[in-house]
Amino acid sequence: MGEGYTELISEDESEDDRRQRHSWALLERLRKEEWKQRQKIHSRK
Repeated sequence: MGEGYTELISEDESEDDRRQRHSWALLERLRKEEWKQRQKIHSRK
């Protein structure tokens, strides 16, 4: 695991990889929002 390895990773992070990580972040945000909404609904009852 030398310098070449880290270089490979950064080079290897293609558009797909970036997009995938982005979609994961979006999913997390959506899940959190959904959870917040659910909490609100529950607290109303």
